Amino acid sequence: GVVAHGFLTQPQGGPFVNSSLTGSYALNLGGTNAAGTAGKRADILGQIAFNGAGTVTSGALDINSFGATQTGVAITNGTYLPAPAGPLSPGTLRGTVSVSPTRSLVLYMVSPTKFYILDTDTTGTALGSIFNQF
Repeated sequence: GVVAHGFLTQPQGGPFVNSSLTGSYALNLGGTNAAGTAGKRADILGQIAFNGAGTVTSGALDINSFGATQTGVAITNGTYLPAPAGPLSPGTLRGTVSVSPTRSLVLYMVSPTKFYILDTDTTGTALGSIFNQF
């Protein structure tokens, strides 16, 4: 069988628009570095900054992929948009961020100071949170 767990958190402080996401945020992710049974533990810590107008302005990550470390991996670009009508309620905020060279992140805003994050790489999966720094 499959064992899974999770949580459901009601967004607070919305409705969220692009200007709801401004400033510097710390992030942490934990997961695997490969798909399936080949996957080994991977952890990611970093900082990311948003301009309040739908763009990631800067950031860097430190990555430990089962003992192989990378420090100061630059976040090269990213955008985020309010959710359109459809599967997500209007007033929610979902964003995507691309990290050099191959990391893709999906962000879901819980409050102006907290996001949940999913790493959607083809090589592995990680989950975590982003918290407002200042």
